[in-house]
Amino acid sequence: LVELPSELVLRVQEDEQCPEELIATYGDVWKNYDEWYVRLGVKLLIEQQKQKSQKDSKFAGYLGLLPDSIDHGAPIVWTEEQLEVGLGYYPTLKASVERQKEKWSRISSELSAMFPEFSPKELQLAFYHCLSRAFKGDFGRPMWQAFVPGLVLLKEAIGESEDSYVLLPYVDSHNHNSSVTTNLEFQPRRQVFELRSGKDYASGEEVMISYGALSNDELLQRFGFVETNNPHDVLRIPKSEFENALDVMISGEPALKSGVTLLRNGQIQDEESVLNALARVAQGNGQARAGMKKVIKELLRQIEDYGEVT
Repeated sequence: LVELPSELVLRVQEDEQCPEELIATYGDVWKNYDEWYVRLGVKLLIEQQKQKSQKDSKFAGYLGLLPDSIDHGAPIVWTEEQLEVGLGYYPTLKASVERQKEKWSRISSELSAMFPEFSPKELQLAFYHCLSRAFKGDFGRPMWQAFVPGLVLLKEAIGESEDSYVLLPYVDSHNHNSSVTTNLEFQPRRQVFELRSGKDYASGEEVMISYGALSNDELLQRFGFVETNNPHDVLRIPKSEFENALDVMISGEPALKSGVTLLRNGQIQDEESVLNALARVAQGNGQARAGMKKVIKELLRQIEDYGEVT
């Protein structure tokens, strides 16, 4: 479907040192920020600056395809009122978005103060491009294949890996469908990326890829959309909901540290571990099971009522 020369790929290695050609100007970015999307975002902005100053960038065609604003569907750009209206019924996701907004605001302000050529708005847009478009994988071994996930889920099939995050022009323009299987291959001898499909396409038919086994929470926060009948969708319930229902404090229980995940089929992820942990803190499995059901039913009722109201 697509063959892409590696020289047309923007990348950042995990735990990489600042590239020698960037140390003098941007060394503090690598020194002070571990986030891969911050480092890759700065590399992206450097290429955009070349265009603005009439200097040649080999990524000019790709840069011209990138949107000039964050998708309005992405909660990172929602106002407080929009967050309350859109996610007020779902405190877990709302809190995650609020943490992301605070972190991006802080980092973009700090970097803009250090590098006035980059505005906070431009920096946050670069972060968004990286988080919503980058692929992760080990691109230095003899050969690998993986499902194309779009963000952080490419897995090296053999041995240890030295992962990097890459922006792949044109490949990252494909839309998502969790039911399709697409292979992304890196050919080290030819230094090209190849996007392959396991099916034939009719003329005019849209070619889609899978961004990975992502829930609608992840799709919304990273990409600004949700998938109807998403088989990977889940409902994340914070442990505070169970603390309130059972009138206990939950601590020292790894199975409950991040709350409880309700799968699309109605089952609880790691249900036995969760029930055993609740039984210990609630001092009785029957009470734990009843408390868990109460919390889940109440949250689902709130979601249903919220949907009817809005």
